[in-house]
Amino acid sequence: MCYGSDKAESLSCAAIQELDRQCETHCYRVVKPLLQRASDAYLKEQEFSKLQTQVHEKEIIIKNMEKEQAILQAKFKAQNVLLLSHKDNLASKDALIEHLNADLKELLQTKIQQAAQITDCKSATTIRIKELEGKLTKCSFESRVSSCLANKTEVQETKVYDIKTFPAPCDSDLAGPGWTVIQRRKDGSVNFNRSWNDYRLGFGDPQGEFFLGLEKLHLLTNAQPHELFIYLKTFKNEIINARYDHILIGDESESFQMKSLGKYTGTAGNSLSDHNGMKFSTIDRDNDISEFNCASEWSSGWWFRKCLVCNLNGLYGDTYNNSEIKWHDSKVKKKAIFVQMMIRPKTT
Repeated sequence: MCYGSDKAESLSCAAIQELDRQCETHCYRVVKPLLQRASDAYLKEQEFSKLQTQVHEKEIIIKNMEKEQAILQAKFKAQNVLLLSHKDNLASKDALIEHLNADLKELLQTKIQQAAQITDCKSATTIRIKELEGKLTKCSFESRVSSCLANKTEVQETKVYDIKTFPAPCDSDLAGPGWTVIQRRKDGSVNFNRSWNDYRLGFGDPQGEFFLGLEKLHLLTNAQPHELFIYLKTFKNEIINARYDHILIGDESESFQMKSLGKYTGTAGNSLSDHNGMKFSTIDRDNDISEFNCASEWSSGWWFRKCLVCNLNGLYGDTYNNSEIKWHDSKVKKKAIFVQMMIRPKTT
């Protein structure tokens, strides 16, 4: 509707309204599709804008991923470089290990050879030491013991360890050189029915009848292995002998026990072996295993058992009182008119 103050304005408004009415039907048909298209275009534009936003976000994500990929590639490259370095180091170490194994094998072989040489040297040294020990023992013995090793038959001053020198007869006539006489019976001039102390220290005349002494006999036979030779002459002038290859006499705490005689050879018979292992007995020291004192019964000191098979310290003479110097073998009971007991250091 048109409202105006003058006629002209009213006519103009009416004209416009007429035009609008006339255009409504025709314009709508023309504009409607345009409006529809504009609406579609607007929606498309919004969708496009949305897509652009998404694309931009994706591009940002892609760029971030590309950066991460670049970082990862850089790390991967660095890891590859490190891996190659480790491989080179490992190869170098393998080569070093192989070289060291070769050196170790060579060193081990050398050590084995050295060990064999040391073993051979040790064996040779051991043999040499034994040789030197033997010489030392001999020298030591010679320094401790002055014996009858020379080819002499005379009384000689002898010394054992720290004991004062003492006269001891040497004999090289009856059984070869080097013997020290420890007992002799020849004429009955010396009484052999003596005390323990007499037999311990020795008594008699070294140039005649005598007994060297149990203490000296112990020291001599313990300083070095000795052999024993017994020379006997019977009242029938029969010469017999007995030889033992290792005599050993204990000390006084063992009652001068006859601890060893060794192997017997000779012509007299192996009578003394029955006394082996026995302690020495005297009239005042009963060490036998008899029910009575054999030393008193047989008037002498000896290594009595129960009582005797032989007794070289018995009463001198061809009597019938059963106390004579005796050496009984398995067949014959023999009485001696001459007895000489001798010891000599063993040479082997």
